[in-house]
Amino acid sequence: MFEFLRIFRQAPPGSAPLSYSTCNAFQHRFTDSRTRFPLVSLAIGDCDWGRHARFTPPQPDAIGRKLYAWEVKWVPPLCDEPDLPQAGWVRREVLVDLVERSFAASAWKKIVIPPVGVKPRWTLDAKPRAITAFRSPVMFRGDPVGRVTAGRIEFTRHGESGSVDWEALSVIHFSKQAVDTNHLPVLQAILGWEKGDVTVSMPEDPSHPFYRQLITRGLLAPDTLRDFLDADDERWLTVLSTLGDLGLGPLDDATAAALAAANLPGPVDLNGLSIPRLEASRQEHHQAHLPPRRFFFRFSTVNGEAHPARMKDEVKRWAKTLAGGWSVEFHAGWSTFLQLRGPALELELSYDRSAGFGSLAFAPGHYRRMLRADPRYRTDFAPRHSFAIRSSGIGSVYGFAPGCILPVPEPLYRSNLTAWRDDNGRCGITYEDYLYLWQAADVESIADEVHDEYGDRGGPHYHIALRFKGGAKLTVKAGDAGAVQLQAFFDHTDHHGARHEQHT
Repeated sequence: MFEFLRIFRQAPPGSAPLSYSTCNAFQHRFTDSRTRFPLVSLAIGDCDWGRHARFTPPQPDAIGRKLYAWEVKWVPPLCDEPDLPQAGWVRREVLVDLVERSFAASAWKKIVIPPVGVKPRWTLDAKPRAITAFRSPVMFRGDPVGRVTAGRIEFTRHGESGSVDWEALSVIHFSKQAVDTNHLPVLQAILGWEKGDVTVSMPEDPSHPFYRQLITRGLLAPDTLRDFLDADDERWLTVLSTLGDLGLGPLDDATAAALAAANLPGPVDLNGLSIPRLEASRQEHHQAHLPPRRFFFRFSTVNGEAHPARMKDEVKRWAKTLAGGWSVEFHAGWSTFLQLRGPALELELSYDRSAGFGSLAFAPGHYRRMLRADPRYRTDFAPRHSFAIRSSGIGSVYGFAPGCILPVPEPLYRSNLTAWRDDNGRCGITYEDYLYLWQAADVESIADEVHDEYGDRGGPHYHIALRFKGGAKLTVKAGDAGAVQLQAFFDHTDHHGARHEQHT
């Protein structure tokens, strides 16, 4: 009986092998690896296996009867496919009998090296199945672009529907890549406007209304779109951007000094450093009364270069020209690829698919000196007594009046968190670049506190909480002291009632 079924399943005697073809070849690569490997779609006879599957280029045997390839996938984190190993690149072997019109597939396995130089195995310990029975897990490829009209684009973001007017867009960026992605080249579009941006999965049909609108509006040429969609390697295409060009030229102490003295925020164009538009960052709530220290900006290109990899190479070349005194960290494979620190300025550059992101900040010590030069941020607080708490720092600040948070005067600058008091009831704490001031009579309590006592978030964390009249609160990490010692210092006595004096 079983022999009869085996013969019945076989192709008629003398039948010719099925034909096969490949298409949609695309160069993939592993995360953080420059080694590239081609994956293709595969069609056998009338069966299209390329809808949800990608293969290494198939290899026929010497007589053209069998075909061998690896099916390869990228499995995203938290994948719920039970047959796939969790997260990362995986493969299974696929052996096709073109005469029998059947195939066998091995179990899925993780792979850690690129699938190049694949050597065929002409026998597999797997049950043969009909070619038409081929199935491959369908992987999530992102939310497709929604309905497109002459006025707006609809999309889905975080599971909720949204839309944006064409006229409101400031960024349209295409990317075609296969890194940390699914089995097919991922076509993504970043749509950005003043209040946000959204990533959508792009249509593969060049006649889609999405592209027709871009072409009609003069933002995209048909030939450019065709070259982008037909490319067999990674591609980036900025269709629209009003973010401007980041110009990097000579950067020395004179440039830094000039920039530090400039009227920020606003556009910057000094000695070869050109930033199209700076926006002040949001200060911590308790520092909102102080001038901003950090500024953010976005950019489309660096020195006219728009390709992310070549853009980073341009920044790396520029960083090597800097004069001494700058600390440079460059990581081409990271999202934040440059961190530059100097005596007066700090510059950070990042790139994430659609645009560059940068921050420009005054170095903390320089910023403190800038504030101290302004009479509005000076104090006459001259304490005579100090109490240092090692391994401590400010935990949180709430409700302090603006005049009670100031840059640290030079005589009070210490490496450790330090409590201060004078002989007239004025008290304060310094940490890093800030001085927090209050009157001793305004203190309601000083108590030890513990957060995350059971360690769900890395605790327990021990703090000393200072509460003041009016609801203000300051917490410091306990370090090598506690509430009793701090209370004794501010009360002028230790916990045994003795006089407590520590002079600076």
